[in-house]
Amino acid sequence: MSENTDNELNNVFDVIKSWGLSGEEVKNNNILAILEKIVKDPKQPISNELYSPKYIWGVSVADLKNFDLSKLPKDLLYRISFSTMTKWPSKDKLPKDFDPKKLIDNAKTFKGLGVERLHTQGITGKGVTIAYIDKPFDTRHVEFNSEKIKYIPMGNGIFDFHGYAVAARLAGQNIGVAKDIDLIYYACGGKSERYEYLDGLVYDELRSLKDIIKRWENNERIDAIGMSGSIPYQISLIKDEKLKKQFETTYDKLKKKLDELGIPLIDSETFWDKGFSYCFKIDPKLPNDDKDNFFDKFSAMSNSEKMSVIDADKCIPLAYTLDGYKYENFIGSASWSIPQVVGLYALAKQIDKEVTFDEFVDITRKTLDPANTNGTRLINSQNLMKEICIKKEMEAE
Repeated sequence: MSENTDNELNNVFDVIKSWGLSGEEVKNNNILAILEKIVKDPKQPISNELYSPKYIWGVSVADLKNFDLSKLPKDLLYRISFSTMTKWPSKDKLPKDFDPKKLIDNAKTFKGLGVERLHTQGITGKGVTIAYIDKPFDTRHVEFNSEKIKYIPMGNGIFDFHGYAVAARLAGQNIGVAKDIDLIYYACGGKSERYEYLDGLVYDELRSLKDIIKRWENNERIDAIGMSGSIPYQISLIKDEKLKKQFETTYDKLKKKLDELGIPLIDSETFWDKGFSYCFKIDPKLPNDDKDNFFDKFSAMSNSEKMSVIDADKCIPLAYTLDGYKYENFIGSASWSIPQVVGLYALAKQIDKEVTFDEFVDITRKTLDPANTNGTRLINSQNLMKEICIKKEMEAE
């Protein structure tokens, strides 16, 4: 840690002590542990521990109204997960200008990449059908237009924050990149009578692909399939060698059929193989239009010019509520970036039904913003869609 960060951390310890909590009480509330992990240079790799449930939830359901947070560095609170259910102290007990409600409201309407302007132009994914395979969620949440979602439970899994996140990033009415698509959502996961969790997850996902192919053969057009994981990777983790071989054979046949039908499967492997990546804010307090404030550590690590999605100022539906939202701005995720790429492709398909995913990738790369001061190249959705329009017009001549 830098000297400045050490000083901040000491300040945190002092504030924690001023609450009069014992070490065990602090531990039980997860607050000190969260602050210890988050006071760091955001450009440094983030521990996988931060993806564990206690950090993902942060203080989302915490009662902090009796704590004096006014002396905490504001950056800390920007990087802790909180929600509309968090009970905050009075304004004088918060850092100056820290307004959690305003943060959530702003993040809830920030899709990034210029997508908001596309929506005002009527480019919302209307008339495009996307199938997405992920974890279960509750379509009744106010973020979703349940009339546009065909929800298909493939297993017996319970609602999962991941499902809320990916569905909202793709088709959410506030958060979504392509809010007016027709979404066929396959809710997979959960232990079944036949399989343990991972085996059952893959089984559900393979059945989802079979159903998509069947729908296509019955003249139900599906423009693309999105998935925030990778079936081949998940199969590689299966311990039962006989079952692993069976699943590999089934997947290869299904993938070959999808390729024949021309239905792109945009999963995590595709995301990375095609050169996509994601970035986040260095300073969470700076405005969204400060492009030099975004940093893509994967581009920096590989010394390459990746096509970067903005995965920052994240606001997602709060799981197990019908109107709650959760804010977090300290970790990035390919899982939550993939639905944004799928959403952008849906917008392109609204403009030009014949554009292939490979053509979309080429045009996306061609229209990237110039590298910012951190070497990050953001996707420019406005220029991307203009080029899709030009392509369609030229092919019509």
